[in-house]
Amino acid sequence: MSFTSKIMASFVLASFLIVGCRQTGPVPVTAVTPTDPTKLPDPATATLVLPTATLLPPTVVPSPTAVAAPDFSSSGAIVFASDIEGDTEIYLMPVPDESESTIDEWLRLTDNHHSDFGPAWSPDGRQIAFISERGGSPNIYVLNVAEVLQNAAGSAPQRLTNTVATDVAWSADGTQIAFASEQDGDVEIFVINVDGTNERQLTDNDTEDVNPAWSPDNEKILFASRRDGRYQEIYVMNSDGSSQQRLTDNDANDYAPAWSPDGTQIAFTFDVAGDPEIFVMNADGSDRQQITDHPNAMDWWPSWSPDGRQIVFCALDQANFENLHDIYVVNADGSNMRQLTNDTADTWWPDWGP
Repeated sequence: MSFTSKIMASFVLASFLIVGCRQTGPVPVTAVTPTDPTKLPDPATATLVLPTATLLPPTVVPSPTAVAAPDFSSSGAIVFASDIEGDTEIYLMPVPDESESTIDEWLRLTDNHHSDFGPAWSPDGRQIAFISERGGSPNIYVLNVAEVLQNAAGSAPQRLTNTVATDVAWSADGTQIAFASEQDGDVEIFVINVDGTNERQLTDNDTEDVNPAWSPDNEKILFASRRDGRYQEIYVMNSDGSSQQRLTDNDANDYAPAWSPDGTQIAFTFDVAGDPEIFVMNADGSDRQQITDHPNAMDWWPSWSPDGRQIVFCALDQANFENLHDIYVVNADGSNMRQLTNDTADTWWPDWGP
């Protein structure tokens, strides 16, 4: 069974529950010729219409060895952004087992003439929130994965915000989305209900607060801020914005935090002498451990596997004159790092589905 068939089978029950019985149209296969990549926004401060979902084998250099797609129902999928077709769009890829590497089978979820990026799975795996510039400025949109896969009527993503937004993160109960937004001259952390109501501001200071991440118990939100000096550090607060506390204190930037599924650890990016690497620390900021040691590469945006055994991230190969990002996965102890994409486009901002 192909990756597309497995994904559609996995979402068929959800589609009956959410949108009722609808006839499913075929998913066309489209060849893709990459174009010049779009430059990636600064990950430390990074500020969505839908056609039939399309299966896209990315053009790869060198040509990869095809691997059997794993069972989507047990392994989940990684959502990510790529500009392989010119405009940055949202895609899915299957998750390889620990003996597999490059994935050459992707499923496109969005298709428009503006950038879609920064995707995040909902906790139940039925929706994906992302940032899109289709309305003229970056705003939050939410798509229903089952509806998109079935090409159902009304499957266009729903816009949640009317102000510039970035860095989306779902609450553990799936009812709210945290995000960063510049509304009063500074970038702050906000929260909004998934129906677009009850937007409220959680942080308020004279510098930027970005990269929110909601804890598995729904009680805490991580974020990155420069409020205490020239470097970004990682902070934690209650989900209502109270009790904001600093977790890191380094002479370099710490950002893009991600909770482990059990809430006991935090993965994040730490600039080691100007070379960003993936680190893990305890939830209280103690016992920092370096996970990646990736020469000539900048490692960003970690996301944990649902079982907490692996971490997916994107890396910019500084030795590659094209300055392109690819997606990698590594065991949570730092072993068995392998590259999942190797194409002629920027492929970045991964989030591992539940």
